[in-house]
Amino acid sequence: MSAVIAQMPTFINFSGVIMYELIPSKTNKKAQNIILVLFLGAAGIFFLSTFLEGLSFLWVFQLFAIILMGAAIYLVSRYTAKIYLYRVAPTDSGTDLTVHETSPGGKRVKTVCRIGLSSIKKRVKLEGKDCSLADIRKEKKPTYDYRPDLYPNESILILSDEGGTEVYICLAYDEKLFELLSPNEDGNEENED
Repeated sequence: MSAVIAQMPTFINFSGVIMYELIPSKTNKKAQNIILVLFLGAAGIFFLSTFLEGLSFLWVFQLFAIILMGAAIYLVSRYTAKIYLYRVAPTDSGTDLTVHETSPGGKRVKTVCRIGLSSIKKRVKLEGKDCSLADIRKEKKPTYDYRPDLYPNESILILSDEGGTEVYICLAYDEKLFELLSPNEDGNEENED
């Protein structure tokens, strides 16, 4: 995988071989704004603690600043230091959806998710407040979030049966990807749009 793939979806059709690739682009700056506030808050607390050296509970302020820094570092590693690549491609056992994770330089690529399209039971387009996944996580099923944005406006939620375990997979919304991820055709599952 090289950085040449760009932010545009790729659709290739060679004699019936279909492959679709997408690097979803970030659609908002919420994560970057929260990171900035957390870093500035931690720096401010550390700065103030230099003037409060006589307090016996000064460590509480410094601990709070460290917690803010930890939260900011987590958000940087999750939302700004990762790029996802979605790929729908035929394999020997059918057609698979594969999610790859890479750094902005593209030096290290790892596969974080691979499911067969035949194992998809349901796919739903989430919009607005539904994108928070709060209600989905209450179901106590494994949930994997591969979206590049914190609080996006649109998402695709997939319910898949992997080895007898139902899992939710959340992806950034793309119309073509949504069409390709249709549930298996066993006649009893709904396809919600």
